[in-house]
Order: sequence, then structure tokens, then C-alpha cells
Amino acid sequence: MYTSIRLAILVVLFNVGAYAQSGLASITGTVTDSTDARLPGVTVRLVQLSTNTERVTITNEAGLFNIPSLEASDYSLTIDLPGFRQKKLPNLTLNAFQNLALGTLVLEVEGAAATSIDVTAEAPLIQTENGIRSTAIQSTQVTEMPAQGRNWSTLLKIIPGATPVNNQGIVGRELDSNGYNDFRVNGKDGRQTQMNLDGGSNVDHGSDGKTTVTPSLESIQEVSVLTNNFQAEYGIRAGVVVNVVTKSGSNNWHATAWDYLRNEILNANSADNNFFGVPRPKYRYNYFGGNLGGPIKRDKLFFFFNQEQTKVFNPLVVEQARVPTALERIGDFSQTFNPDGTRPTIYMPGTQAAGAPVPIPNMKI
Repeated sequence: MYTSIRLAILVVLFNVGAYAQSGLASITGTVTDSTDARLPGVTVRLVQLSTNTERVTITNEAGLFNIPSLEASDYSLTIDLPGFRQKKLPNLTLNAFQNLALGTLVLEVEGAAATSIDVTAEAPLIQTENGIRSTAIQSTQVTEMPAQGRNWSTLLKIIPGATPVNNQGIVGRELDSNGYNDFRVNGKDGRQTQMNLDGGSNVDHGSDGKTTVTPSLESIQEVSVLTNNFQAEYGIRAGVVVNVVTKSGSNNWHATAWDYLRNEILNANSADNNFFGVPRPKYRYNYFGGNLGGPIKRDKLFFFFNQEQTKVFNPLVVEQARVPTALERIGDFSQTFNPDGTRPTIYMPGTQAAGAPVPIPNMKI
């Protein structure tokens, strides 16, 4: 029995690891010497800073290297070739879908000077590897942007070209499986949006506009949206492609707890309620939960746990309605007053429509 339990745990861990590794980013570059000669056989080592996970490749005969299938994260890159100074690029940030082209990286012949060179590299402002047009919403934007209802789809309103098509798209949707069809992006029907979660499809194909999994905002690392010119591998549907990347564990322990609330004590009462002496109705939304992530075995195995719950107490709005008094029921409106204390004017039936209204004498029919 214990063997079966251990096997089940390992299967879950490996499945989670494989799912989280379905990255869509890559890094390319060319290595040359100071005379612009291409250098084959150069060792290129890429290390993910949060986990120390390492990817190693070798430049080909044309001095080119390509490291595909990378998670959206921060990395450091080291380039080594015997007889040349080591070159380091200590801070590289990759977004989902990004093909980061580092261009030409020049190695200096090793001499009496420093044996390594640190390079501060920045991603090019213009994507030169392909014509994909995309927008990335980073983790800080995800957690700090006001989002009524705590639905991740509210983030799409800041995407260039996104237009809300209903009230939920404008003010925000409550946490449910709907949402991403609340927007048109560049005029494309929201029902044709392809929604991915960590690289896998998250569309409920039995009900367009819904997702099979609704991630908590606090579990999201990045939201990327491909709007135009993306490759056929993303062309499952006719609209834009949205990819949500969730957070993962690292070598450092991280924990977060939260409780987002909406309560009637923070609201103003309506004018009608104030007039009739009705107190503010109860209006209570609580979104609470926590994250926990860290290493199981440093540099090897990690975990990340997220849970969010919702408690809602929002009774039906009380509608105020006026019913006829006993005198009004017999046609006597002499004691009838408007809410502001003035007397209404009641006209003979049909006279207003004819354009010559005739008041009822003594307000009695």
C-alpha cells in the first residue's frame, strides 16, 4: 500500500513538473571572435535564477545557438570557449511566447586582462526574429491592478486593441469560468479567443467563452496575448491567443496570505433608501486564500500551492414601491402628495394625449 502511495505521489509530482515546463520562449544568438569569425563548439550555459536549473548547448559550425522551450522567468547566460575570455549575461528576462535574439556575441582572446566579461543585456525593443505582435502583463501588474471580482480576465482590458463588449468587461467580472469573451481584441470575436494555461488549452469547447480551470490572480506569474502574425502552432481558433503562466516553486521559500473584501460599510446609501429611512443593504464579498512555494530538494524539485475561496453575502436589492391609498382606490386624490411634498396634477383621461390636458376638478374622479 505504501509503495502505491509513493508511486502516486511521484506521478503527480512529475505530471506537475511536465505541465509547468511547457514554456513557449527561446533564446538565440551568434558567437564570433573580435575579427567577426564565427566560432563553432562554444559552450553556452543558461541557468534559471530561481531554481538553478541548467540548460547547456553548443554552437554549430556557423557559430549559432538556439535554446528552445523555456519558461517565462529570469536567467543568466554564460559563454565559454578555451583560449577566450568567458562572457556572462547575468540578467535575462523571458516572457511567454518571446523569442529573444541576442544578436552577435563577441568573445575576446584570453590575455593578461580579466578572464571574464559581464555584459548587461537588454531585450531588443523590436522583435526581429518573427512578426508576432504580443503583449505581456507581468506578475506585479497582475497583483497590483484593481480587479473587481478577482477574475483574471479583467486584466485583458489593458491590452492594446481590447474593447469591452458588456458591463462585466467594463467594471469587472466575479470569479467564475466566464470572462475572456467579455472583450474583442482588434475587432475579433471574443468567442474565438484561444485560452491557454501553462501552454495547454484551457477552453471549454462545449461552451465557448468559458474555461475549464479558473486560476487565482495570486497564482499568475504572467499573462501574454498574441494579437497578430503568430505561427500556425497557435492557430487553433480564429481569434487572439491568450496564455496564462502560473507561478512555480523555487529554491527560496515564499508565502502569501490575503483577504480582499467589499462591504456595505464602505458604500454610500442610495437616495431612495435615505428618503424612506431604509439602511444600507448588506453587501459582503470576501476573497481570501494563500500561496506557498519552495524547494522539496534544492536545485532539483520544487512545489507551489495556491488556494483561494470566496464568501458572498449579497441579498436581493429591496425595491421600494408605492401602493394606492384607500381614498385613491375610490378616485379621491385630494390627499395625494409627491415624495417632495408637492401635489400632483391629475388630468382627465385622454386629454394629455390629445394635446389639451384638462385637470380633474378637486382632484376627484
